[in-house]
Amino acid sequence: MEKSLIFEVGTEEVPARFIEGFACELREKLTAFLSDSRLTGSEECELYYTPRRVIFIKDGVKTRQEDEIREVSGPPVRICFDKDGKPQKAFHSFLQKYGITEGDCYRVQSDKGEIIAAKIKIKGMEASELLKTGLLQILSSLKFRKSMRWGNNDISFVRPVRWIVAILGEEIIPFEFAGVKSGRRSFGNYNADSEGFEVRSKDDFLKNLREKYVMYDAAERKMYIETELKRVFSEYKADESFDKSLLDEVVNLLEYPVTIAGGFEDAYLSLPSELLEVVQRHHQRYFPMKKGGRVLPHFVAFANNPFGDKDLIRKGMEKVLRARLNDAVFFYNEDRKKSIGDMASALNMVLYQRGLGNYDKKAVRIGRIAEFIGKGIGAGDTLLNDIRTASGLAKADLVSQSVGEFPELQGIMGKYFALNSGLSPQIADAIEEHYRPVQSGGELPQTIIGQIVAIADKADHLAGLFLINQKPTASSDPFGARRAASGIIEIIRYAGFRNLSVSALIDCAISGYNTDEIKASDSKITINSNAKEEILEFIRVRIKAMLSEEIKPDVAEALLNAESGIDDISSIFERKEALGQYIKESDFEKFSVVYKRASNITKDFTSLSVNTSLFEYEEEKALYDSVEKIKSEFLSFIGKRDYFNAMRLLKENLYGPIFGFFDKVYVMAENESIRNNRLALLKNVVVMFRKIIDLSYISSM
Repeated sequence: MEKSLIFEVGTEEVPARFIEGFACELREKLTAFLSDSRLTGSEECELYYTPRRVIFIKDGVKTRQEDEIREVSGPPVRICFDKDGKPQKAFHSFLQKYGITEGDCYRVQSDKGEIIAAKIKIKGMEASELLKTGLLQILSSLKFRKSMRWGNNDISFVRPVRWIVAILGEEIIPFEFAGVKSGRRSFGNYNADSEGFEVRSKDDFLKNLREKYVMYDAAERKMYIETELKRVFSEYKADESFDKSLLDEVVNLLEYPVTIAGGFEDAYLSLPSELLEVVQRHHQRYFPMKKGGRVLPHFVAFANNPFGDKDLIRKGMEKVLRARLNDAVFFYNEDRKKSIGDMASALNMVLYQRGLGNYDKKAVRIGRIAEFIGKGIGAGDTLLNDIRTASGLAKADLVSQSVGEFPELQGIMGKYFALNSGLSPQIADAIEEHYRPVQSGGELPQTIIGQIVAIADKADHLAGLFLINQKPTASSDPFGARRAASGIIEIIRYAGFRNLSVSALIDCAISGYNTDEIKASDSKITINSNAKEEILEFIRVRIKAMLSEEIKPDVAEALLNAESGIDDISSIFERKEALGQYIKESDFEKFSVVYKRASNITKDFTSLSVNTSLFEYEEEKALYDSVEKIKSEFLSFIGKRDYFNAMRLLKENLYGPIFGFFDKVYVMAENESIRNNRLALLKNVVVMFRKIIDLSYISSM
């Protein structure tokens, strides 16, 4: 017989950032348990969650396991019987262990030789008995980034458990977790149902939840909130644009969203728009309204009280927001009394990282690296001066009261303080942009000064972390090293900074640190002597990951193993784009096979000197003439970074000759001079290709 399993865990309100992970882990473990216990044949289930509950519903759960026929292995035949075939102790012990007779046994071959085996019948258990143990074990095994204890319990959980519903059909699955006994009593919205209700069936359960103001389906809540946002935004003639991450958060803050439209006085619109948005979005979870990029004095929020006086709720929300805006006005006005230069002079009071000093020293290091980058890309004196100024002031707003209260605005407030101090918009924009990208795929700096200072900041960050062995692990990256490395790559790719040596960049960043000072500041810190090599490998892994999102991993590896390695990041992506159509052609795979042969045979050979008088075959001369014919033009294309035409030149001129060479010429001739001459000829071909790509890494096209 099959019935529906209803399992609900009711808690105090779980933080929005934890609830989905909680629900998904519960589903994964419970689905696996039901399958492993032979109580269900499919993984389909219903999963619902709100801040106060996670609900797992599974139809078609067997009330009892089916009996199972299982083959069991016994001891080797040689110890089960004596030389006359008489059963020995080992054989009798096997029979006794499984309650079988000699007639149930047979012989099979195994890696231990011939052994005794038998098929036994395992009687199925009642589902209620299995679930009683299984549900308790699953709840006990759930992992959370942050847990808490309460009462006299030794159990830690994401939030205190208040009720547990566990029924199969109409039968309660009895167990106790964290001092709460399972049963059939559930509860609705805390504003609508204090006594709760009994769960009898799935349909009855879900119907009762709706009647008691619980919108239990997260997807439904999201659709409702999104629809309401569009409706209210339209009424106020605001742009239909809102923060998707805030939407996802608000969905998991509420059981029954109630729409509230509110506003604030126009006087607050004198604040920077970003500051207005952060106060509403990050601190109050309100949705700001904007029109043409300008913040309007209106917002949309959602309450969780279906019975409250909406006008009273709105006034309360506006009162709280007004207080936060008054704080913002005070902080902003106080900050504007100082110049951004005055702020920068106080950076010696702000710790950057334990062992790496304060932000005043970091500002000096950023300026040094940024100037190195600027000179490397050919910046003139005016641009270099702007780069120095922006670098020195990039972190200045960290000492401001505005950023102290609203840290999300670091860089953004710096822009306003720079403009207030009379600096140029270019420098102000660079101060704002240098934190970008704040996440993978995020907005990149748009100005050249912002791009240079951003790379310098991130290179300094990586150098410091790796020097003091605070590098990320497979599961943890608390200081954002991956984000910094990815940011360097993305900015260089976007900006097209050609010939910016990554190796030299990291050298410059590492040399900015005084290792003696680091060791003196904290005796527990050990300096990593392999920091540069580890950073370069770290960046290489990030580049390959990015490339592998667009091309096959083996092609990515082939590009990274070209002559320049990862030193010229811009070149890697330019070559990837240029090779796009070539690597799809069928004859290119054949070409790569021949290249691999040439690459392997010349792996330990370095000479490029070819003596034409040692040629014995026309095919040698044909390949040599083809190489010499295109060499100058090929190098010209490489110099201009015209990789498409460089590759075309190789393909059109070397495809036939190299096939002909391998078809007729035996490279490893007995005569050493002839052998070395042929290897040198092939090495010339390999070297030319490796300026673009190392085809030996391509497994298949």
